[in-house]
Amino acid sequence: MAFLAKSYSGGNDEDLLFNFLFEQLTKSPKYKSIMKAFKGADLLVVSDFEWRPLSVEATQSLETAKGSGMRIFSLVVDSYGRWSGRGEYISLNDIIFDPDTVRKNGRWFVDQSDHRFIYHDGRLTALQPIPNPK
Repeated sequence: MAFLAKSYSGGNDEDLLFNFLFEQLTKSPKYKSIMKAFKGADLLVVSDFEWRPLSVEATQSLETAKGSGMRIFSLVVDSYGRWSGRGEYISLNDIIFDPDTVRKNGRWFVDQSDHRFIYHDGRLTALQPIPNPK
């Protein structure tokens, strides 16, 4: 688990990831054997979850996958102390609490996950969300 403490300076494109998982991987004949081997598999995302908002297509694909029975696991790697090791959220710089205008970013992804964990200061802890204030 020591690799979880390393920093790679970010730069991911989560929309590209989810497009590959839910569009290219499922529809391309060259991935047919992989799809057969992993039929019914769940999804584990390991990230700091400091994402920009996801596209509508990515959020719809995630919601469809969950509706089809896929379980989503989030493992938050908290290298900078933005998440609490106590098992609850402490701060994230772009939280919006109005459910009609929520930005579907990394915080949203973790909230939507079936199981949430945090790795912080060498400990792995189940993460329980605190209710958003109204």
